[in-house]
Amino acid sequence: NDTHASIAIAAAEAGKMVLCEKPLARTTEESLPMVEAVEKAGVAN
Repeated sequence: NDTHASIAIAAAEAGKMVLCEKPLARTTEESLPMVEAVEKAGVAN
């Protein structure tokens, strides 16, 4: 779980779809950049 954020952000920036198992991240503050990255990359479903 401690690597979800960095890996998800890198994947989104590379244009890949991202699927994370629960928990999404350790904290809400850590999850927000993940959401922003997939939205910015246009890979949000």
